[in-house]
Amino acid sequence: MYLAVGLIAGVASSFLSKSVDHTKLEKFYALTRTSIRLGEQVQAPCTLPVDALIGRRQVFWPNSQFEIPIPSARAITGFLVGCLFVGGIIGGFAWIISI
Repeated sequence: MYLAVGLIAGVASSFLSKSVDHTKLEKFYALTRTSIRLGEQVQAPCTLPVDALIGRRQVFWPNSQFEIPIPSARAITGFLVGCLFVGGIIGGFAWIISI
């Protein structure tokens, strides 16, 4: 219930509030999509080096303002492996309880 109410409140408040400037958003998303290179020198916080290679935007709805990323194969694999570990822990506890 808490998660559903929080999600609905978050979506509703985003539709009712003023939009952030598009250039500010693009700068922020460029920062989040850019990998850090070994020995990289940054001149100021929240800035990209001049020769930075900005990753491409991979989201579910590219022509909208929704920034919901498409998970990579590595992320999905990690999630599934984590689920297997959790299942193993639950199964182990169930086995211990049944003894």
